[in-house]
Amino acid sequence: MYDCGSCLYPQLSDDADFIIGRKCQDCNHALRRICPRIDMEAIEKIVDDTPYISAIRKQFYKSMLRVRKECILEIAYDALL
Repeated sequence: MYDCGSCLYPQLSDDADFIIGRKCQDCNHALRRICPRIDMEAIEKIVDDTPYISAIRKQFYKSMLRVRKECILEIAYDALL
């Protein structure tokens, strides 16, 4: 049984809490510097252009990256503004 994926990525919750918590100034500075520069189209192109990865695995990677950006990085970044 899966509980929102935490059994697949047990550290994701801790990592997300750390980033969203905004208690580490170095992390906050990195978010301000890096988030506006994240180009999901370019990242997805890298995934798509990677040989020997099945189409379903490529879709999984792109979905996971997109969700992490939207649900962790963007939430933390918006809270810093």
